[in-house]
Amino acid sequence: GRYAELTKPEVIVGLGMFMESFERSPVSREYLLFRQERFTAEDLQRARHVSMWGSYSLHVYVRKDLCPQSGTPACSGLNEVTS
Repeated sequence: GRYAELTKPEVIVGLGMFMESFERSPVSREYLLFRQERFTAEDLQRARHVSMWGSYSLHVYVRKDLCPQSGTPACSGLNEVTS
C-alpha cells in the first residue's frame, strides 16, 4: 500500500493474497479493479494446479484517470470487479 501511495503507478498487478494491504489502503479507491484469468480454457484442461497461492486470477488495478469506464480502450478485454 505504501509504495502505491507514494508513486501512484498507472497499473498494479498481483495475486489476491498479496494485494490485501493495498486493498485496505485509501489509495486503492483511486483504482478500478479488474480480474484477469491466469489461464486460457485450453490451458485449464492441461493444468494440474489451477491456483497459485490460492488465487485463480490476477488482480489488475488501473488508475481511474486512465480508465474512467470499463468500456474505454485502455481497459478493453478486462472484467471490472464491482463490490
